Amino acid sequence: MNKEELKQQLDDELCKFCPWQQGEIEHPCNALCEGVYCDDALDTFIDENQGLFDDAE
Repeated sequence: MNKEELKQQLDDELCKFCPWQQGEIEHPCNALCEGVYCDDALDTFIDENQGLFDDAE
C-alpha cells in the first residue's frame, strides 16, 4: 500500500497525528487545515506505529 492509499484509508484518524491539529503550527481557531499537513501527519503516524509496518513485511 502506498502513502496516498494509506492516507485515504486512515481518513480522519490521521488528524490525531497532524501537527496543525496538535497546535504545533499557529493558526486562527476557526481556520481549516484543508489537508495541507496530511503528509506530515502520515509520517508521524508511521513513525509511532512502525511495529505495525514491520509485521506486514
